[in-house]
Amino acid sequence: MRSEIDILSRVKFKAEEVLPISTIREHSKTDDTPLVTDHQIELYRAMSFEQAELYTGRIIFGNASVMERFYIDGSDEGRLRPRRTQRIKLNYAPMERKVIVSDFSGMNKSIVHANLNSRKLEVPQDCVGVNMGACCAGHGMEYQAQVLYTTGYRDKDDIPNTILYGCLKLLTWSIFNPGDELLTVRNRLGTTETGLIGTNNGAWASGAIEHWKTYQVN
Repeated sequence: MRSEIDILSRVKFKAEEVLPISTIREHSKTDDTPLVTDHQIELYRAMSFEQAELYTGRIIFGNASVMERFYIDGSDEGRLRPRRTQRIKLNYAPMERKVIVSDFSGMNKSIVHANLNSRKLEVPQDCVGVNMGACCAGHGMEYQAQVLYTTGYRDKDDIPNTILYGCLKLLTWSIFNPGDELLTVRNRLGTTETGLIGTNNGAWASGAIEHWKTYQVN
Protein backbone atom coordinates (compact mmCIF):
# COMPACT_ATOMS: atom_id res chain seq x y z
CA MET A 1 0.00 0.00 0.00
CA ARG A 2 1.34 3.43 -0.94
CA SER A 3 -0.02 6.85 -0.02
CA GLU A 4 0.18 10.50 -1.01
CA ILE A 5 -0.29 13.29 1.50
CA ASP A 6 -1.28 16.93 1.02
CA ILE A 7 -1.18 19.51 3.83
CA LEU A 8 -4.18 21.63 2.87
CA SER A 9 -3.60 24.21 5.60
CA ARG A 10 -1.23 24.59 8.54
CA VAL A 11 -1.41 26.76 11.66
CA LYS A 12 1.76 27.16 13.72
CA PHE A 13 1.72 28.49 17.27
CA LYS A 14 4.16 31.25 18.16
CA ALA A 15 7.12 29.64 19.90
CA GLU A 16 7.46 32.45 22.43
CA GLU A 17 3.85 31.98 23.52
CA VAL A 18 4.29 28.21 23.90
CA LEU A 19 7.64 28.18 25.73
CA PRO A 20 8.93 31.69 26.57
CA ILE A 21 12.65 32.38 26.67
CA SER A 22 12.25 33.63 30.25
CA THR A 23 10.91 30.21 31.29
CA ILE A 24 13.79 28.48 29.51
CA ARG A 25 16.34 30.69 31.26
CA GLU A 26 14.75 30.02 34.64
CA HIS A 27 14.74 26.27 34.04
CA SER A 28 18.32 26.18 32.75
CA LYS A 29 19.52 28.75 35.31
CA THR A 30 20.95 30.98 32.59
CA ASP A 31 18.96 34.13 33.36
CA ASP A 32 22.22 35.89 34.30
CA THR A 33 24.48 34.19 31.76
CA PRO A 34 25.16 36.66 28.92
CA LEU A 35 27.18 34.09 26.93
CA VAL A 36 23.94 32.16 26.34
CA THR A 37 22.18 34.48 23.91
CA ASP A 38 18.48 34.66 23.08
CA HIS A 39 19.32 33.68 19.50
CA GLN A 40 21.01 30.51 20.75
CA ILE A 41 18.00 29.64 22.90
CA GLU A 42 15.62 30.28 19.99
CA LEU A 43 17.61 27.83 17.85
CA TYR A 44 17.58 25.12 20.53
CA ARG A 45 13.89 25.71 21.18
CA ALA A 46 13.02 25.25 17.50
CA MET A 47 15.17 22.12 17.41
CA SER A 48 13.45 20.66 20.48
CA PHE A 49 10.02 21.29 18.94
CA GLU A 50 11.06 19.53 15.73
CA GLN A 51 12.49 16.57 17.63
CA ALA A 52 9.32 16.20 19.70
CA GLU A 53 7.17 16.07 16.56
CA LEU A 54 9.48 13.66 14.76
CA TYR A 55 9.65 11.30 17.74
CA THR A 56 5.94 11.27 18.55
CA GLY A 57 4.69 11.26 14.95
CA ARG A 58 2.36 14.16 15.78
CA ILE A 59 1.93 17.77 14.76
CA ILE A 60 2.23 19.26 18.24
CA PHE A 61 2.98 22.96 17.97
CA GLY A 62 0.01 23.85 15.81
CA ASN A 63 -2.55 22.03 13.71
CA ALA A 64 -3.15 21.07 10.10
CA SER A 65 -5.84 19.95 7.70
CA VAL A 66 -4.60 16.87 5.84
CA MET A 67 -5.74 14.96 2.76
CA GLU A 68 -4.25 11.50 2.26
CA ARG A 69 -4.77 9.29 -0.77
CA PHE A 70 -4.18 5.57 -0.41
CA TYR A 71 -3.46 3.21 -3.27
CA ILE A 72 -4.04 -0.41 -2.31
CA ASP A 73 -2.85 -3.31 -4.44
CA GLY A 74 -5.73 -5.27 -5.96
CA SER A 75 -4.50 -8.60 -4.68
CA ASP A 76 -4.42 -7.29 -1.12
CA GLU A 77 -7.91 -5.89 -1.53
CA GLY A 78 -9.25 -9.21 -2.75
CA ARG A 79 -7.73 -10.98 0.21
CA LEU A 80 -9.25 -8.56 2.71
CA ARG A 81 -12.65 -8.14 1.05
CA PRO A 82 -14.48 -10.58 3.39
CA ARG A 83 -13.67 -8.25 6.31
CA ARG A 84 -15.84 -5.53 4.70
CA THR A 85 -13.32 -2.94 5.91
CA GLN A 86 -9.84 -1.94 4.81
CA ARG A 87 -7.14 -1.15 7.35
CA ILE A 88 -4.96 1.83 6.48
CA LYS A 89 -2.32 3.76 8.41
CA LEU A 90 -2.40 7.54 8.40
CA ASN A 91 0.68 9.75 8.55
CA TYR A 92 -0.63 11.52 11.66
CA ALA A 93 -3.05 10.86 14.50
CA PRO A 94 -6.40 12.63 13.87
CA MET A 95 -7.41 15.48 16.16
CA GLU A 96 -11.11 14.70 15.79
CA ARG A 97 -12.93 11.45 16.54
CA LYS A 98 -14.47 11.50 13.07
CA VAL A 99 -12.79 11.78 9.67
CA ILE A 100 -14.17 12.03 6.13
CA VAL A 101 -13.42 9.13 3.79
CA SER A 102 -14.29 8.96 0.08
CA ASP A 103 -13.46 6.84 -2.95
CA PHE A 104 -11.05 8.02 -5.67
CA SER A 105 -13.80 10.03 -7.40
CA GLY A 106 -14.57 11.97 -4.23
CA MET A 107 -18.29 11.37 -4.74
CA ASN A 108 -18.94 8.52 -2.30
CA LYS A 109 -18.23 10.07 1.11
CA SER A 110 -18.62 8.62 4.59
CA ILE A 111 -17.92 9.69 8.16
CA VAL A 112 -15.59 7.17 9.83
CA HIS A 113 -14.76 6.86 13.53
CA ALA A 114 -11.06 7.43 14.33
CA ASN A 115 -8.92 6.81 17.39
CA LEU A 116 -7.31 10.01 18.68
CA ASN A 117 -4.07 8.35 19.75
CA SER A 118 -3.59 6.08 16.76
CA ARG A 119 -2.79 6.39 13.08
CA LYS A 120 -4.66 3.18 12.25
CA LEU A 121 -8.03 3.57 10.57
CA GLU A 122 -10.72 1.09 9.50
CA VAL A 123 -12.22 2.21 6.17
CA PRO A 124 -15.57 0.71 5.05
CA GLN A 125 -15.30 -1.36 1.89
CA ASP A 126 -17.88 0.72 0.01
CA CYS A 127 -15.65 3.81 0.43
CA VAL A 128 -12.79 2.20 -1.48
CA GLY A 129 -13.06 2.68 -5.24
CA VAL A 130 -11.35 0.88 -8.10
CA ASN A 131 -8.77 2.91 -10.02
CA MET A 132 -8.82 1.35 -13.47
CA GLY A 133 -6.52 4.07 -14.81
CA ALA A 134 -3.61 2.49 -12.98
CA CYS A 135 -4.41 -0.85 -14.58
CA CYS A 136 -4.43 0.69 -18.06
CA ALA A 137 -1.11 2.36 -17.30
CA GLY A 138 0.45 -1.01 -16.60
CA HIS A 139 0.57 -0.73 -12.80
CA GLY A 140 -2.11 -3.33 -12.10
CA MET A 141 -5.55 -2.75 -10.62
CA GLU A 142 -5.52 -0.46 -7.60
CA TYR A 143 -8.09 0.45 -4.97
CA GLN A 144 -8.03 4.02 -3.79
CA ALA A 145 -9.42 5.91 -0.79
CA GLN A 146 -9.14 9.55 0.25
CA VAL A 147 -9.09 10.55 3.90
CA LEU A 148 -9.61 14.13 5.07
CA TYR A 149 -8.83 14.90 8.71
CA THR A 150 -7.37 17.45 11.09
CA THR A 151 -4.37 16.80 13.30
CA GLY A 152 -2.50 18.62 16.05
CA TYR A 153 -3.89 20.83 18.81
CA ARG A 154 -6.48 23.59 18.55
CA ASP A 155 -4.78 25.86 21.08
CA LYS A 156 -1.31 26.18 22.60
CA ASP A 157 -2.82 25.56 26.04
CA ASP A 158 -3.91 22.10 24.86
CA ILE A 159 -0.31 20.91 24.44
CA PRO A 160 0.47 18.44 27.27
CA ASN A 161 2.85 19.86 29.86
CA THR A 162 4.80 16.60 29.76
CA ILE A 163 5.75 17.25 26.13
CA LEU A 164 6.89 20.78 26.95
CA TYR A 165 8.91 19.50 29.89
CA GLY A 166 10.68 17.09 27.55
CA CYS A 167 11.49 20.01 25.25
CA LEU A 168 12.88 21.95 28.21
CA LYS A 169 15.14 19.05 29.15
CA LEU A 170 16.44 18.66 25.59
CA LEU A 171 17.22 22.32 25.00
CA THR A 172 18.81 22.70 28.45
CA TRP A 173 21.05 19.72 27.70
CA SER A 174 21.93 21.34 24.36
CA ILE A 175 22.89 24.62 26.04
CA PHE A 176 25.41 22.90 28.29
CA ASN A 177 26.58 20.37 25.71
CA PRO A 178 27.09 22.48 22.58
CA GLY A 179 29.71 20.13 21.10
CA ASP A 180 29.01 17.34 18.62
CA GLU A 181 29.73 14.56 21.10
CA LEU A 182 29.74 13.99 24.84
CA LEU A 183 32.90 12.03 25.68
CA THR A 184 33.84 10.86 29.16
CA VAL A 185 37.17 9.11 29.61
CA ARG A 186 38.62 7.61 32.78
CA ASN A 187 42.09 6.32 33.45
CA ARG A 188 42.54 2.72 32.38
CA LEU A 189 44.36 0.20 34.54
CA GLY A 190 44.82 -2.32 31.75
CA THR A 191 44.72 -2.74 28.00
CA THR A 192 41.37 -4.55 28.16
CA GLU A 193 39.58 -1.63 29.79
CA THR A 194 37.88 1.03 27.74
CA GLY A 195 36.80 4.56 28.33
CA LEU A 196 33.21 5.54 29.01
CA ILE A 197 31.76 6.83 25.78
CA GLY A 198 28.79 9.21 25.92
CA THR A 199 26.24 10.02 23.22
CA ASN A 200 25.47 12.81 20.80
CA ASN A 201 21.75 11.98 20.92
CA GLY A 202 20.52 14.85 23.09
CA ALA A 203 16.91 13.62 23.13
CA TRP A 204 18.09 10.40 24.76
CA ALA A 205 20.84 11.82 26.98
CA SER A 206 18.61 14.58 28.38
CA GLY A 207 15.75 12.23 29.20
CA ALA A 208 13.36 14.05 26.86
CA ILE A 209 12.36 10.81 25.11
CA GLU A 210 11.06 9.36 28.37
CA HIS A 211 8.56 12.22 28.58
CA TRP A 212 7.56 12.09 24.91
CA LYS A 213 7.16 8.32 24.81
CA THR A 214 3.61 8.42 26.24
CA TYR A 215 2.44 10.53 23.28
CA GLN A 216 4.08 8.50 20.53
CA VAL A 217 1.60 7.19 17.97
CA ASN A 218 1.91 4.07 15.82
